[in-house]
Amino acid sequence: MKSNEISLRGFAVSGRALHVAAGVMTALILWGTLWPNLQTPIADLPFADKLWHVLAFAAWAGVIAAGWRLPTGTVIAGIALAGATIELIQPLTGRTAELADWGADLSGAVLGVWGARWLLPRCLAWWRTRHRLGRQTAPETPVGAPLVTRLMDMR
Repeated sequence: MKSNEISLRGFAVSGRALHVAAGVMTALILWGTLWPNLQTPIADLPFADKLWHVLAFAAWAGVIAAGWRLPTGTVIAGIALAGATIELIQPLTGRTAELADWGADLSGAVLGVWGARWLLPRCLAWWRTRHRLGRQTAPETPVGAPLVTRLMDMR
């Protein structure tokens, strides 16, 4: 495994790819939340706006949680702060700020971090066991090991 790769339960992922993905997610979220009168394909459904917030912020938080060695609380707090800042800026772009949007952002952040740090390693471990892949990139670590040891071995 190269020095710029991150091991997710033995699956090598380029750290640079995760950082680029986080940058792209940041740009997409800023565009989607600050562009005036943006219409989505499911805009007529009840709570569609909140669903988009949850999904977008879950993806954003998940990529950040997988790509950086930051504590879980720091990732969630950073995403929550970004969501609050976006809601405060929205009236300047002709949109309305809603506390419910920020709640959806926070919910998405929690789901994204949970997905990246709890669910993804278990799914990858299951995939590896199911398909009997060799352990060429990372040794097995117990599920209860510290997050940095368990999820992201930078060697």
